Amino acid sequence: VAQRLEQEGHFSRLPSRFEAGYLGVSSSGAKVALLEALGAKSPLREELAAQDRSVGEHLRLLRPHLQDAFGFDLYSRTKLMLQLSFSPSEEKTQFLPPPASSQEADAFLALMGRKRLCLLRFLGPSSGRLRLVPKVADSAEVTLTAVPNMQVLFLTEQYDYSYEPQGESLTLQSFLLEEPLEFEFETAGGSLSVIGEGPLPGPAPPAGPQVVVRGMASRDPCSADNHEQLWTVFRHAGCDGFLEIPSTRFDLDLYVDFDDQQRAVASGKSYCRHQGHCEGVDIFDAAFFNIPEKEVRSIAVTALSVAYFSCVGLALRVGIAMLVRNLDAGLTTTSAIVPPGLPADPHPCRMSSTAAGYFLQNVLGCVLMAIIARHKASMNEHLAVGLSSGLCGSLTTWATWMGEEAATFMNGSIYEAFVSLFAVLCICVASFGFGHFVAGCGMGDEPRCFDEHCGLRSLTERLSRRIFRGAPEATESEGDESSTDGERMEMEERELEEEAEYVDAMAWEIHVDNPSRPSIPGHTKSLPKMVILSDAVHVVIFACGLVVIVVFLGLCAHFQYYIGLFDIAFAPAGALLRWWLSLFNKYTAPFPVFTLVANTLACVCNGFSAIMVKRMGEGLARDAVSAVSTGFAGSLSTVSTLIAELRSEHLGGIRLRMFYFLTSFGLAMAVLLPIHTMPC
Repeated sequence: VAQRLEQEGHFSRLPSRFEAGYLGVSSSGAKVALLEALGAKSPLREELAAQDRSVGEHLRLLRPHLQDAFGFDLYSRTKLMLQLSFSPSEEKTQFLPPPASSQEADAFLALMGRKRLCLLRFLGPSSGRLRLVPKVADSAEVTLTAVPNMQVLFLTEQYDYSYEPQGESLTLQSFLLEEPLEFEFETAGGSLSVIGEGPLPGPAPPAGPQVVVRGMASRDPCSADNHEQLWTVFRHAGCDGFLEIPSTRFDLDLYVDFDDQQRAVASGKSYCRHQGHCEGVDIFDAAFFNIPEKEVRSIAVTALSVAYFSCVGLALRVGIAMLVRNLDAGLTTTSAIVPPGLPADPHPCRMSSTAAGYFLQNVLGCVLMAIIARHKASMNEHLAVGLSSGLCGSLTTWATWMGEEAATFMNGSIYEAFVSLFAVLCICVASFGFGHFVAGCGMGDEPRCFDEHCGLRSLTERLSRRIFRGAPEATESEGDESSTDGERMEMEERELEEEAEYVDAMAWEIHVDNPSRPSIPGHTKSLPKMVILSDAVHVVIFACGLVVIVVFLGLCAHFQYYIGLFDIAFAPAGALLRWWLSLFNKYTAPFPVFTLVANTLACVCNGFSAIMVKRMGEGLARDAVSAVSTGFAGSLSTVSTLIAELRSEHLGGIRLRMFYFLTSFGLAMAVLLPIHTMPC
C-alpha cells in the first residue's frame, strides 16, 4: 500500500518547524500523507479505511473513562496521518520541507495546545526503536521495540516520543484532542452605588526587597520572524519599531551581552540587540532620548580624540625606536647570513633591518590596552576610545612585525621565523595579562585597589562617608547616662565600618534600569551611581600626551630625523580608518573581520612603501613615501586590539582564536612575500 501511495505521489514533507511536533523529538524527517487527501474512489483509501475506523472505535471506548482517570475529556481526533521513513538509498533532497504559512503555523500551535493523547500504529514491514521521553521529572523513560501491528497510546503532557526505524516502515498516527476553547462577549451591567463616594483604598505596598525588571522579551506581531520583517511592517504601516542599539552611543559592555544569554541574565545585563522606538523610527530624534544636541555631534569629538592620541602613540613608537635604534631584540633575524671572509651578498631579495618589529612598543601597547580596558567604564567615552583606538592602536603595529617576519622568510631563516612569531605572540599575550593584573593591583576582578590608592577614583565615595560621620542618627544609647564614652565610640566605629562596607559594595554596582540612586536602609543620604574619573585626571592624561609629542619633536631634532614630521602627519589618517572599520565588527560578531581587513591592508601599504623607497632617490618625495609606511600603515595596523580580541571571551573557544590569529598571519604573508619578491 505504501509503495503504491508513493508511486502516485501522495507523500510529501512537513514544514521543518512542525516535524518535531508530529514526528517526535530527534527526528530526521519522514514522508507523510493524510488519509483524507486520497480520492474518495481510490482503492487505497478503502484499504486504509479499516484502520481509520479502528482508531475511531478506540476514541469511542476511551471517552467515558478519561475524566475520572486523567481529568480531561476527548472531543475529537486528527485525521489519520501516514508516516513513511526514508529508505537508506533515498535522497532526502528529493523531499524538501516546504515553508509554513501564517495560517498553518496558527493551526499547528492550536493543535499542539489541544492534544492530550497520541496514538501510533506501526504497520511495518521493518521494526524500529521507540523511546517515550518524559517531560516531567517523576516519569521514567520507556524504550520499546516497535514491531509490525503494534499500537502505542501515551499521554502527550507527560511524554514526547522518538522513533528510529531500522528500515522502511509505515506508521499511522492520530492525536486525540480535547474540546477547543470558545469565548463569548457579554454586556457588563450593575450598580455603581456599592463603590461609594470616595475612592477605594489601594493595595498595601509589597513587603521585602523590591525586584527591578532588567529585561523582558515578547513575540513579534504580524507574523514577523526577524527584525527586518518587523521593520518593514512598522515602517510602512505602523507607529512603532525596533532598531539595533548603536554601539557608538553606549558602552555596550556595561549593559548588554549579545553572545551568551545565560551569562547576560546572571550578570544582570540585557541580551537583546535591539531597542524600541516610537513615531519616526527612521529618524534619530535626540530630543526623544533626552540627549543634548552637542552630544549628538559627539562622533566628531571621538574622532578628534582618536586623531590626537594616534599622534601620541606614533610619537611613543618612533621615539622608543630612536632611543633603542642599536638594540637587536633577537626575536627576528632579518640580516643576510653571509659566511666570514666573503663580501656582502648582492642578492636583491636579501633584506636587513634592526627594528625587530617594534617589539618593545608592542609589549608596552598591550600592557596599556589591558589597563585602559579595565578602567574604560570609569572614563569619558571619548577619552576611552581615544586611548584604546588612538594611543594603543598607533603604539603597536602589526604591519611592521609581519614585515620583519616576511624578511626573515626571505633570508632563508624559516625555522627562526616561526619561533620568533610564537615567542612574540606569547610575550604580547602575557603582557596583556600583566596589564590586566596591574590595573587591579592583583586584588580580584574589580580594580578597586588601583582606583582608590592611585588617585583615579572620584571623591564621591569619601564624601558619602563624611556625610555618615557628620550626621549620625540619634540612638537610645545617647540618652542613657549609664553608657560610657568608650562604649558609644566602639558602637559608632562598628556602625561606620558597616556603612563603609555597604558603600563599597553599592558604589561598584552598576545600576542600569533604575534611574534613582540606591540608599542605605535607615539613611536619607544617597550613594554615588557609578565610579567615574574626575575632570582633573582627564586633563592630566591629555597633558601627558602633549608632553610626549613635544619630547618626540625634540628627539627628531636631536637625531636629525626630520621624517618624523611626516610620520606624525600621516598617523591620524591610519588610526581613523582603523577605528571606522572597527565599527563594522558588530555585524560580523564574534569574528572581527574588519580588524583583519585593517591589518592586511596595512601590510599591503607597508610592503609597497618599502619597495618604492628602495627605488627612489633622496628627496622630499622619498621621505613622504617612507612616512606612509611608518605613519599611515603603522597606525592602521594594530597588535593591541588583536591581542585584546584573542583574550576576549566573545571570540569563542581556543580553536576559533587560533584560526583568527593564523588567518591574520597567513593573509599578511600572502600579501608581503609576493611584494618582497618584486625586486628579485
